[in-house]
Amino acid sequence: MMTIYPDTLYTDLEFDQILELAASYTRGPIARRRILNSVPYRKFSLWEEELNRVHDLTQWKREGVTHKPAEYEDILPILDKVKIANYSLDIEEVLKIRYVLDEVVALRKWSGQKELLDSSLYIHFTSRIAPEIDRLKQDLDRLFYPDGNIREDASPDLKRLFKRLGSQEKNISAAFQQVMQKYRSRNLLTEPFESYKNGKQVLCVAAENKRNVKGLIQDESGTGQTVYIEPDEMSPLYHVMAEVKSDIRQEINRLIQSVSADIRRLKFEIQEGFLILSGYDVWNAKAELALLIEGQLPGLREVPHLDWKQAYHPLLKIQHERVGKKVVPFDLTLDKSQPLMMVSGPNAGGKSVLLKAVAINQLMLQSGFLIPVDPGSVSGMFQGFFADIGDQQSLEEDLSTYSSHLLNMKVFLDRADHKSLVFMDELGGGTDPQYGGAISESILKRLTDRGVWGVVTTHYFNLKMFADKHPRIGNAAMSFDKKNLEPTYRFIPGKPGSSFAFEIARKSGLPNKVIQYARNKAGKNKWAIEEMLVNLENEKNELRKKEKELQNTRKQLDQMMKNNKVLSDELTYQRKKWKKNKKLESHNRKESDRKWLREKIRELEDKEALAQARKLEADMQEEKKELASEIDQIDQNLTRMEKIPKDFFKTLKVGDFVKYKEGDITGKITSVQKNKVELQVGGIRMNVKKKDVRPGKEPLPVQTGKSIGTDLRKKKTEVQHKIDIRGYSMMEAEKELQNFLDEATIANVSELRILHGKGSGVLRTLVKDKLREYSHVREVSHPPREQGGDGVTLVKF
Repeated sequence: MMTIYPDTLYTDLEFDQILELAASYTRGPIARRRILNSVPYRKFSLWEEELNRVHDLTQWKREGVTHKPAEYEDILPILDKVKIANYSLDIEEVLKIRYVLDEVVALRKWSGQKELLDSSLYIHFTSRIAPEIDRLKQDLDRLFYPDGNIREDASPDLKRLFKRLGSQEKNISAAFQQVMQKYRSRNLLTEPFESYKNGKQVLCVAAENKRNVKGLIQDESGTGQTVYIEPDEMSPLYHVMAEVKSDIRQEINRLIQSVSADIRRLKFEIQEGFLILSGYDVWNAKAELALLIEGQLPGLREVPHLDWKQAYHPLLKIQHERVGKKVVPFDLTLDKSQPLMMVSGPNAGGKSVLLKAVAINQLMLQSGFLIPVDPGSVSGMFQGFFADIGDQQSLEEDLSTYSSHLLNMKVFLDRADHKSLVFMDELGGGTDPQYGGAISESILKRLTDRGVWGVVTTHYFNLKMFADKHPRIGNAAMSFDKKNLEPTYRFIPGKPGSSFAFEIARKSGLPNKVIQYARNKAGKNKWAIEEMLVNLENEKNELRKKEKELQNTRKQLDQMMKNNKVLSDELTYQRKKWKKNKKLESHNRKESDRKWLREKIRELEDKEALAQARKLEADMQEEKKELASEIDQIDQNLTRMEKIPKDFFKTLKVGDFVKYKEGDITGKITSVQKNKVELQVGGIRMNVKKKDVRPGKEPLPVQTGKSIGTDLRKKKTEVQHKIDIRGYSMMEAEKELQNFLDEATIANVSELRILHGKGSGVLRTLVKDKLREYSHVREVSHPPREQGGDGVTLVKF
């Protein structure tokens, strides 16, 4: 069973404000109640499913795929009524069901679009909405106008009756005009001669003439000078109209009874659709809140665990961002080896805010809300939440503040265990520091022995020392700027924090004599330790700055070394290529000399000269073989340096475009043999060795006409360092990306920024695959969340 203590925990931690904010996004009463009555999940599978649905909806909203239902009412009480046999609903109840069915059908239609067919929302929920609901909705649309009035043509009988009613109204109007003219000609009427009372046309008769006009008095004016009379001549006509109206009411009642029977027959399907709509309403509200606080889904674990990066207090984030103020995030880790964190530091330095941020975020997450943390964070599941926060003095129970704290501590010791998350603000406060600190230390030891998880804040020195010595309690501090005498709200794990009492007192304007006297009373040793903590923090800040400078310098050196390596490799490659060319020239000269010699042999007739020539030819042939071997060895080294894709030569096929390495000629393969391929280059076919071709691309079509000169090696300043491919199709994005990377490569640009958005991840995958084709890519990464996160890829060459 989930334990929540005390009953005021939601209010103490301000979680109730989160629930109210989320509930404001709901459209129906049941969804609102579900949000306001949220409790942490205890079963991991249900928790994970809920968070995944909320995460999906949030991602769709970020991509512009969203559906917001209109307001609707709770129809479950109406469906309970219709269970009674032959029970007929009233028109208002039928209309409430109609409006709900409108939203249910609209939700199913939206979730049935192609992009969402594989979603959990469609598969497990909206696809189960019965088709019969569509037919019932259509019947209700034929019965009612959009504004809720009954349609005159809802049935053939109703149409006939409304037509008869219209005809009768015309007869009444004509007859009334005749009667009015009769009495008006006798000067019995007063202006405006006619009026409407109780839904009927009446004559305006002067009071002194009322006995001269036979009829029923419907009303009289406030002054009593005018009497409104329904003349007897109109009574038969009004009687007929009343009968028609009665028939209309009976026909409408018959139609409502018929619809009530249909609703009774489809009661289960309607109720299921309504509950699915209410569930979607809850998830949609949670997704709207996630957009507001930039909520993310961390990794989930079934056991207690916290490892948060760049976490924020959600309410503080909303309030500060509305007025343009910066919010400081924090990193926090609680694990099996160190499940408790002791936080110390100055007053108003953010200790209590951090404690509440941890509590409210875990409560939110375990209740199915996304939280403002880096998506690389991890959260586990807890089975109990306990908090002791603020002044809990009780006049009714005759409890002091300290007594209330001790009562809470007793409950913690009795009920908290290794699956519980405990929050204790200003532990030990409210009594004598010497005894309060000792009791608090004993309580902490007992809770730690039981494996309790949590965050504790304190000013007590003995508790900081206890945490420092205890292996299962981590020390942490809230940073303070001693130079400007103000808190920085930065959370620093790994060391206790000073209270900076004397520094804050000096900033508050207390006289120096008062502060110095206090320092003396506090004792040299204690003051020295506090001073040491302050100095340690300042030294740590300085070291952090120097470390950052060293990291930047190291990055620059690494880049220079990388550049030098690239230049060295290029120089080696060019040297080997030059050597190969020289060998080829020598080889070709030998071949020319050999051919010349063979020609001379034919001309020689002297046997002795012929033998010498033959020997000379054999020597030249041997030198040629040696040169060919050396060239082949150099060629193999060059091939390895060119980093040709693995299995390139084995996978060559007809239709591929390749580049002949000796002439930088691109051709299309028309046939493939064992060690050779035939290339089509323009109108020429040529046979070349497989080892002499390299990967190539289809050449651009050549157009005759005027030519335009261009410099392929653009200057770095002319090349764009970033590209935005959001909204592109796969084909368009790949083409634009390839051109962009080629231009950057030619211009020797060192860093690029590719904006592809998050979405479904297709464009991000395309970018990663394309970058693998460029061997000189050194590093691929994503920037921090506030600079685009997974929606941006950074490339370094």
